[in-house]
Amino acid sequence: MKIKKIDILDWGDMLAAGIPLGYTFGRLGNFINAELYGRVTTVAWGIVFPNAESFPATDPWVRDYASAAGIPIPLSGLVNLPRHPSQLYEGFFEGLVLWLIIWFILRKRKPFKGFILAIYVLGYGLFRFIIEYAREPDKGIGYPITLVPLNNPVYQFSLLNFTTGQILCFLMIVAAVICLFLFRARARRETLHGSTFQNQGKEKAKSSKGEA
Repeated sequence: MKIKKIDILDWGDMLAAGIPLGYTFGRLGNFINAELYGRVTTVAWGIVFPNAESFPATDPWVRDYASAAGIPIPLSGLVNLPRHPSQLYEGFFEGLVLWLIIWFILRKRKPFKGFILAIYVLGYGLFRFIIEYAREPDKGIGYPITLVPLNNPVYQFSLLNFTTGQILCFLMIVAAVICLFLFRARARRETLHGSTFQNQGKEKAKSSKGEA
């Protein structure tokens, strides 16, 4: 881009206008591979992923969840419980919805260079932060920020406990907001510089005519 003298923010805007739609297909691949699934749930659209962790059938909470989901409860052994299809949540909101917003609403109305890029980072961070509440936390990490202690984080839930993904998403949101201000200030400086240059050119032209 330096050699071709292409503005990096213009390039970023162009990429950000298409990336979310591609992201949708990536998450569909995760769903097909039965990976990166969500937390245990009793919602009607919960899905049993074959490679997900199973739990002892003797645990009361496991029996309650299995009963609510209509799953046969063995007397012993392990039970694979339904989980949120969080890959589909992400593919829909971080992919399709975000792409529709950027492509059909913001793309042709961007007020300055870098706007679409910053909005993409902001939108991705916001959607992902919310969806993380339905995702299975990373193995061995769990909730780095735990404001409400839980006896069993596998099925217990609190809005005040945050995963590593949510921490990173929060940083993305903050970075995007900062970039919006920086990119807008950059655009204003360029506009001011351009106006000054034009005024100087006009003054020189008038001076040349006067001398002639």
